[in-house]
Amino acid sequence: MKTFEELFLNELKDLYNSEKQFTTVLLKMSMAANNADLKKAFMQTVEETQKQIARLDQVFKQLKESSSGSHSDAMDGLFKEAQTLIKSDYAPLVRDAALINCAQRIHHYQIALYGILKTFSKHLKLDKIQKLFEESLQEEKETNHILTQIAEKGGLNEQALRRSA
Repeated sequence: MKTFEELFLNELKDLYNSEKQFTTVLLKMSMAANNADLKKAFMQTVEETQKQIARLDQVFKQLKESSSGSHSDAMDGLFKEAQTLIKSDYAPLVRDAALINCAQRIHHYQIALYGILKTFSKHLKLDKIQKLFEESLQEEKETNHILTQIAEKGGLNEQALRRSA
């Protein structure tokens, strides 16, 4: 990469690829989850992710660029970890706590990328695109908050601890 624009496009493709893969992983995580609120949160996140992919498609269209060509080794690692957790022999509530942990790490990565791309688009004077990134960034933050609520205020972590002790 030589230019700021190329860096921007590479990060955009990385995010697009991770969102596409995350949809499949989320469906599997939902099926593996024991807690009803967690299952529901994962399914709502699938719908949200599909909207975010549609926004990213708009970005590629506005830029007149292809969405193919990049992936993230970091996200690949997180997705492999999710697959391992899904197949694990953890007690059901412990698996749920682990799935939340993994999902939050994925969301934190996506929060970082949406924030980076929002900032890059500001510097590139891509105001409409910047607003699309902001919308997705806020959704990612809200989803992370919901997962924390399930784990902490919903008592999932505490229940997992009591059941595994």
